[in-house]
Amino acid sequence: MTSYTDVYGEEYDALLVEKLLYGLQYCGFGYYYANEACIQISNENDLVLQYSISNYLVNDDDMFEEYGFDLSDVERKCEVFRYTDNYGDVECRGSEYREVERKCDAYFLDSDSEYGEIDCRGSDFRVLEKNCHVYMYNESYGDIDC
Repeated sequence: MTSYTDVYGEEYDALLVEKLLYGLQYCGFGYYYANEACIQISNENDLVLQYSISNYLVNDDDMFEEYGFDLSDVERKCEVFRYTDNYGDVECRGSEYREVERKCDAYFLDSDSEYGEIDCRGSDFRVLEKNCHVYMYNESYGDIDC
């Protein structure tokens, strides 16, 4: 049996860790990904392990290593300008965030919605899409919270 050892020395089945990691990536929190399907997690220990994995990914300082920033930098340096009822542009201070501005937009369900989702083209910023959202602090501008 191939195993995965976490930073605390706990050993886990590598296949289980893979299913949980892909579950986060393709299905969202609370699901395994196996046989090209999302399966809801019923085992509490597996759910706790997936939560630990998601925290590790979100808190990983090297998440956007090739770009030189992490999610907390995006929170501090970027915001959303809402240009229609349903869409907004991600705007950032600093040239290192140019790829985020170019590849990511905000989406709102309706004109009254104060909350929006981040949508990015390609896979470079998938973690940003899954872990960040927009909160409008006025009619035109919103903060990105991760």
